[in-house]
Amino acid sequence: MDCDSDQALLAAVARTDSMAFDELYRRYERRVHGYLRSIIRDEAMTEDLVIDTMTEVWRAAGRFQSRSQVSTWILGIARHKAIDAIRKRAGDTRTVAIDVSLQVPDCSKGPDDIAASEEGRRLMQQAIEQLGIPATDT
Repeated sequence: MDCDSDQALLAAVARTDSMAFDELYRRYERRVHGYLRSIIRDEAMTEDLVIDTMTEVWRAAGRFQSRSQVSTWILGIARHKAIDAIRKRAGDTRTVAIDVSLQVPDCSKGPDDIAASEEGRRLMQQAIEQLGIPATDT
């Protein structure tokens, strides 16, 4: 995946270019789906969260500040959507299966990105623990 063209697509999305959004959606739909599915482990909820994530990308594209790769930004939105879904689901059940060792692939392999990924996993685990939801590896 070409990170520069992702940034150009996102800039076009920020200008409400629906064709650019269609292309960005096609590029990221499967990746976001796989990432969310590994966290949520519920296909129907995963599909809803992919749509929610990409809708938020459409709305927030103008706020992207290029401090990370577009892929990192999109997967960050997905992560927040997953955490929100876990919080909502915690009202129904207190046990949520989640893989906290998840590796988030990115087209950048710099040490800053790797550290950010480790930090992201740590923060997500910390948020889940604060909610009192036991994390299980399955």
